[in-house]
Amino acid sequence: MEVKHKLIEQIKLLEPHVRLPSRNALAKQYNAARTTIERSISELIGEGYLYAKDGSGTYVSGERAASAAHMPRSAFRSVGLIIPDIRHDTYPGILRGVEDIMNRHDINLVICNTDNQTEKQAGYLNKMIDLGIHGLIIVPAIIGHTDLNLFGKLRDAGTPIVFCNRGIEGVEAPKVVSNNFYGAYAAVKHLIGNGCKNIAYISRPAYSTSYERYQGYTSALAEAGMNLDDRLVLFEPTFDTERPGYDSATQLLESGVTPDGIFCFNDGIAKGGLRSAWRERVDRRQGRSRRWLRQYGGFARACRSS
Repeated sequence: MEVKHKLIEQIKLLEPHVRLPSRNALAKQYNAARTTIERSISELIGEGYLYAKDGSGTYVSGERAASAAHMPRSAFRSVGLIIPDIRHDTYPGILRGVEDIMNRHDINLVICNTDNQTEKQAGYLNKMIDLGIHGLIIVPAIIGHTDLNLFGKLRDAGTPIVFCNRGIEGVEAPKVVSNNFYGAYAAVKHLIGNGCKNIAYISRPAYSTSYERYQGYTSALAEAGMNLDDRLVLFEPTFDTERPGYDSATQLLESGVTPDGIFCFNDGIAKGGLRSAWRERVDRRQGRSRRWLRQYGGFARACRSS
């Protein structure tokens, strides 16, 4: 934190849009590790003091960032929270955590739901800019084209931005994310440890998070000496399916491939997969098998088909 405060003092003396010295030069100037400089600069970008240009360097932000250096933290009274859907996945927990902290510091919280649509996200970002919001926490929408110019306007206004769950390529700001690769790897290892040999992966449509979990899935299989069977991998076609996980699991269980374990992208897909497996139990009256379902961030469940 000492290096960060020294950088803020240096920024106060610079004009807006002036290029900051290189990371190596700053590390030498402050007698600090380059990683410390990188972390401090990343935080200052998120807080609106600086902005980055790919291949060009890091620059001092607009006038508001300079004035913000003299403003007490208690003066920041409004923060925006933009999430895909307050009702599902991890978002109720994220909202509760953010709300608790904002309430503790007497900060107003503006909550927006995008339904993962970048068009709705753009509308909310414009409203945030018009409101002069003092900070933004956002889980980026993934359906459609993202307007990077809106994030540039927030940056120029000195508005701190923190990404949650995933970032946006081309926008440099702090990110709070889970380790999607390792979480998936650990879940599949759990299934392997329970004797599963043909493990399927049912996922949301392909995007950065689902792909990282796919990589964890394939790595666990490879480590165990298991071959990847593409027939056992299903990415759902849309985000707005009425029965997440159910139709995909039914398609998988009726395909003849016969998985004995299923790794699910999230709780919603796992619940759908579990309903499908229980339906199979009712439909099948001969033979006996055990199927394991393991969802990211959840608990293993077994259902016996008879």
